[in-house]
Amino acid sequence: MILNHSSAHGRPLTFECLSGFVLPSKPNESLASILLRKLSNAGDAGDSIQLPVQFCLEVIRLWDSCRKEGCVRVTYLFPIPTSLELSFVETTFN
Repeated sequence: MILNHSSAHGRPLTFECLSGFVLPSKPNESLASILLRKLSNAGDAGDSIQLPVQFCLEVIRLWDSCRKEGCVRVTYLFPIPTSLELSFVETTFN
């Protein structure tokens, strides 16, 4: 998962790198802070699979926000979502 992912061998963890980036629409909150906030609200005590699913959806949403707001410099840090994943997000959450 992204919490233990590095974009290249010998580079800092992706999550650490995300702390150095912000979205133009949220200049006072780093991308890492956005994900931490989302992670703290994710999950369902009755369904343990919901936490990783919801977190992955938030990572995809954040990647899409970066793309839409022109923050392409940061998108290399994310594992690239497939078109199927993006279609799922657009269908489900738009």
